[in-house]
Amino acid sequence: MNDIAAVMRGLAVEHAHLVGLSMCGYAALQFGLRYPKRASAIVAAGVGSGSAPSQQDAWSRETSILARAFIERGMDAMARRMAHGQTRIQLKYKDTRSWEEFQERLRHHSPLGMSNTMARCQGVRPPLHDLADQFSTMRTPVLLALGDEDAPCLETNLMLKAVLPNAGLWICPNTGHTINLEEPTAFNAQLDSFLAAVERGSWRRGHPEIEAESDLKLEMTCDTRTKAVARYCNTPGASQ
Repeated sequence: MNDIAAVMRGLAVEHAHLVGLSMCGYAALQFGLRYPKRASAIVAAGVGSGSAPSQQDAWSRETSILARAFIERGMDAMARRMAHGQTRIQLKYKDTRSWEEFQERLRHHSPLGMSNTMARCQGVRPPLHDLADQFSTMRTPVLLALGDEDAPCLETNLMLKAVLPNAGLWICPNTGHTINLEEPTAFNAQLDSFLAAVERGSWRRGHPEIEAESDLKLEMTCDTRTKAVARYCNTPGASQ
């Protein structure tokens, strides 16, 4: 987060729209918490792996194992493993050439850099669920985006949608973790629509009057159903 702020200072950028995928989406959300006046909009795509309470113990073990594996097995083997993972294999069946290019880019990563990222960033970062109270005070417009087959992120994105006052959630069907590569046209269209709404001032702000009306309708509906059930039960022959 401080690195993002340093880059912005170096470029003399006072405010910026931030777009991040996976751990970069995590960093964008953290930036929004730490520098609320400098993030004018945030797109957080595919965030939340290992963050759900049910995942945290396994995530801690897995990041430790992966940190060693990058050093011991090297990037060729680890790139194959990552590209064939259950949340990335979807790209292969949609666009084989893009999937092969993705795997090739992974091979050129530094194994030491990947190991340090696992051990000293992903393995020790606070789970997003632990920051729910802080997110509830963040007013920055946020677009949450993920694929419906990015299973490790689904629960956390539902939580974020519930607690972030100014967030919208877009779930892309039949899509895994590499949502921007799998569905670039749909992904870019969602970003364009979101950022355009932010810039013209029409992005949602909680809509408290709509929420109040919705609650009232729910109460009226429940009351109506109760009366209907009472009438049914008091009707001769209703128990047959």
